[in-house]
Amino acid sequence: MKHVVYYLASGQITKYMLVHENSIELNLEDGEFWQELSVPISDVSTKYLVDNVVVEKPSMSITITELPMTIEDTLTISGIPVGATLHYPGGSIVVDDGEVEWDTVAPGTYIFTIELFPFLTERIHAEVTDA
Repeated sequence: MKHVVYYLASGQITKYMLVHENSIELNLEDGEFWQELSVPISDVSTKYLVDNVVVEKPSMSITITELPMTIEDTLTISGIPVGATLHYPGGSIVVDDGEVEWDTVAPGTYIFTIELFPFLTERIHAEVTDA
């Protein structure tokens, strides 16, 4: 059995498997490449390939306004890499200037997710209280 990582040309890992040598090619999907690993890896969601080496994904250097916040405050998320997709309550956008502002009139907990390969996905839980 061999530890094999399947990945795209960008280095994004699509799957990691322990497979029989004769089955490696059978698991390839269109656009994928494969590489045998000398040691098993854990949590491929935090890794990608650079020059055929498995490395940790970098963190985004985002900053957010102080939480918790009230319904009178505006949440500002800055340092978002340009091109990242921000999923927010009610929709999603592609960030084109590195910053997003959001507010609400309803107290509650709101989850924001920021995604852009090769970065780790960022999740922000914004607790909003009455004024």
